[in-house]
Amino acid sequence: MVYSPYKLTTAGEPTNAIAADRNPWMDGPAGAGRAGEFSNFVPDLTAFRGTSEQARLGNAAAHQRDGQNVLFLDMHAGFEHRSYCGYLDDNIYTAWDGKGTVRGKPPKVGTQPGDARDSLLVNDPPAGRR
Repeated sequence: MVYSPYKLTTAGEPTNAIAADRNPWMDGPAGAGRAGEFSNFVPDLTAFRGTSEQARLGNAAAHQRDGQNVLFLDMHAGFEHRSYCGYLDDNIYTAWDGKGTVRGKPPKVGTQPGDARDSLLVNDPPAGRR
């Protein structure tokens, strides 16, 4: 979300994500009801105790929840198997919520990143809902 108070510059964290497949928590151009249910997403890390299936719910739908293509600020790109692949295990599809970077809070149009190191990748809202 480069149109926030935190501008994207080359001096930023090299592992900040700057582009990726569509955010799974936001409706796409097909309209309402396409976004995933955030409450079902639980990271498969020890602190969260989620299963692999619960962690996959945080991935892009374009790849059947197997992961997402991500472009990072240092210009490397890769297929990442978890959405918490940014700086400090930042979830690239959520904003930091003060409790950590891995899960965060679900975005909506207008959500702002937690700080300059928080990658928050969103997509255009459905037609007519700007």
